[in-house]
Amino acid sequence: MGAVTLIRTFPYSYGDFAALEKLRHLVDEQVKEDGYNSGHCYSGTWSSLNPGLDIRTEKIFESVEAARNWMVENLEKFEPLVAVLARQIKSSLIEGDSKLTELTMQLKAVVSQRETEPYRIVKEAKSAALFKTCKSCGSRLRLQHVCTVDCPLCRQNLLVTRRDRLIEERLVKQEKKLQAQIQKRREALLKRSKKEGIPDEELVWVVGGVCPS
Repeated sequence: MGAVTLIRTFPYSYGDFAALEKLRHLVDEQVKEDGYNSGHCYSGTWSSLNPGLDIRTEKIFESVEAARNWMVENLEKFEPLVAVLARQIKSSLIEGDSKLTELTMQLKAVVSQRETEPYRIVKEAKSAALFKTCKSCGSRLRLQHVCTVDCPLCRQNLLVTRRDRLIEERLVKQEKKLQAQIQKRREALLKRSKKEGIPDEELVWVVGGVCPS
């Protein structure tokens, strides 16, 4: 069984005593949406995780990227979602910069495509055949009952082809390239805003988990 570290950001309201409950509600709604879209299978989404939200406020990360890297290195598969605080450029600065907005939209599109790749693979497999034989354990499976790319019996790859792996590699490269371009653009905006004396940062919740797929 594989795993995907899936991370999302949510707004943070300073001084709002109901902020934690608002965050729990937003995360709960996202888990429900993931479950609806994936059928509650091991599909690399938040609905695959153990229930709960571990909110940690003892540390504020210097950027969303730093929080993301920490989660990739420290979180374990199946554990409940973890929420931390991170600094990011104020949304007003981002929205006012057409180049950064364009790069951010491109990144969201790439991440969305990568996250939905398992759904596409399963859907295409089901439309192409009624049965599939697992190369690892030899089981002949009716695809109607399969909802993940792995064999439900031996948990080894069942549906992912070489073409699918190439698509995944291309998307990962695109994502890293866009993240680097966004970081470079943000640093330029921060430098300009500091020079002009404009408030430039705000806090956001970064929520993530290692989702079985």
